Amino acid sequence: MDRYCKDWFLKLNVTKTKVMIFSRGKVRTVPTFTFNGRKLDIVYDFQYLGIKFSYNGKFTVAQKNLYDRASKAMFALLRKTRKLFLPLDVQIDLFEKTVVPILLYGSEVWCPYMSDLANKLQIRFFKMILKVGKSTPTNMVLGELGQFPVSIQAKCRMLNFWYKLAFSNGSDKLSCVTYRFLFKMYESGVYKSKFLLSVHGVLNELGFSYFWHNQTINNVTDGGYFNTFKALMKNRLQDQFVQTWHSEINNNEFYYNYRMYKENFEFEKYLSILPVNLANAVLKFRTLNHKLPIQKGRTLGIPRQDRICHKCSSGDLGDEFHYIFVCPFFTNYRKQLLRCYYYARPNSVKFRELFSTTKKSLLLKLAKFMTLVMDCLRSE
Repeated sequence: MDRYCKDWFLKLNVTKTKVMIFSRGKVRTVPTFTFNGRKLDIVYDFQYLGIKFSYNGKFTVAQKNLYDRASKAMFALLRKTRKLFLPLDVQIDLFEKTVVPILLYGSEVWCPYMSDLANKLQIRFFKMILKVGKSTPTNMVLGELGQFPVSIQAKCRMLNFWYKLAFSNGSDKLSCVTYRFLFKMYESGVYKSKFLLSVHGVLNELGFSYFWHNQTINNVTDGGYFNTFKALMKNRLQDQFVQTWHSEINNNEFYYNYRMYKENFEFEKYLSILPVNLANAVLKFRTLNHKLPIQKGRTLGIPRQDRICHKCSSGDLGDEFHYIFVCPFFTNYRKQLLRCYYYARPNSVKFRELFSTTKKSLLLKLAKFMTLVMDCLRSE
């Protein structure tokens, strides 16, 4: 290093120069490193180009560091959006443009080591702007907003980065040369790179194994091939998530009523049609943020069949369907706010139709009715 600096007339700031030893565990006997007779500090992690590298080669510390920085940006964004009374769609768009880039910085490299921190921060933000409880199911939050977890973006970035390395037309860039070296060791079984294991696994899961097996074929990365690859990966990852979301909604008893009126994974229009307070009332009623017996009994560990309505003597289950369509206690409010069509011979079809409506007049009345029901049951 001393010779290199002299040859190129460079001056090295010794106080800012650190030494990090990569190893599985912390080195007990630490060697001494000097430069021009001055001792250099030995550290266990070091931030380089925005990413915090750790001595063990893992990116746990890096992700925590990015999470903390993204959290600060998120709360700064929340302060401004509340001050300006911005609508939900604008708040989500700002989060995508100002917080997510910080959260996923360098994810092309550390995605194989990805923890759940990024998704947790995203869900935390959504729950804060929706003003729902921390225990609100993630599937309901994402379903109401029609938003995909940020982990999908991280995987897309990793796959796009891999494609540029694998189909580089024999480029002599250091990153491409290093990749070809790692790929040969991976194929021969000498060394299984975590990055390559992750890419190979994701491609197999998505049904695109042929990209892996054909990466020795020369291709272009700046034309139609690369853009097609990007679109394929993004669409397939999103499709797989939606399939998993539908599976969890349909097979979990927790979402018994929710799946009746939530058919598609998309942004619910009532969130933008209704005033904020009424939209929040509908949201809470749909996502179990209420004191109805069906939810209150769940938190108290009461069997489902025993969570009956105490406002009437019907002995029916005290769920959303009962209070909106059946409960005699709310008959007068029901007649004032809902059409006879809905509560005369109620069924699951009418339940879905009412909860899926986009008519503002009907939504306003439904929101007021839901507010009355929740306020009444909250006082019990």
